[in-house]
Amino acid sequence: LPMASEVIDEIVHCDEEQIAAALKLLAWEENMLVEGAAALALAAYLGDSQKYAGQTSVVLLCGGNYEVEQLRGII
Repeated sequence: LPMASEVIDEIVHCDEEQIAAALKLLAWEENMLVEGAAALALAAYLGDSQKYAGQTSVVLLCGGNYEVEQLRGII
């Protein structure tokens, strides 16, 4: 944690509903299936998107470790 604190500016908390909403958005709008941990980055951004208004933003999505049945229940 001491090394990480040198490069981490902020920690953002998201709940399961926010992650599920990000998974749905990615599936239905972008035709992307990602694991929950990847959707967490988008969920954090969407949770406070006004903070980044007028700026160029990049959300890195990676990770394909998902269970089809679990995703089916979410989306």
